[in-house]
Amino acid sequence: MSETMLAVTGMTCMDCAHHVEQALRRVSGVRKVRVEYPKCVARIESEFPLAIDTLNAALPKSYRISLCLQTMRTTGQRLRARRSASHREHSANLAEPVSARRRR
Repeated sequence: MSETMLAVTGMTCMDCAHHVEQALRRVSGVRKVRVEYPKCVARIESEFPLAIDTLNAALPKSYRISLCLQTMRTTGQRLRARRSASHREHSANLAEPVSARRRR
């Protein structure tokens, strides 16, 4: 299961949000969609990660979606956390005597 938050452009009213929701629900693999007009955000739960191009192809031409800044920040935080953990592990290995590293 995958959950994604995306930015939506082109919406001018609640009816627009309804049209975007309907279009995204038709995409194969989508389980649940919630579009918030005032925030211009779509939250999509899907069986597997979906390509932005696939989702945009399902929308009427006046609407577009893209990665939300908050999603990009969260992804960046995860990447930094992984790098930091990897760096700590590497540093711990360097702190071991060379003879101990050779025995592994």
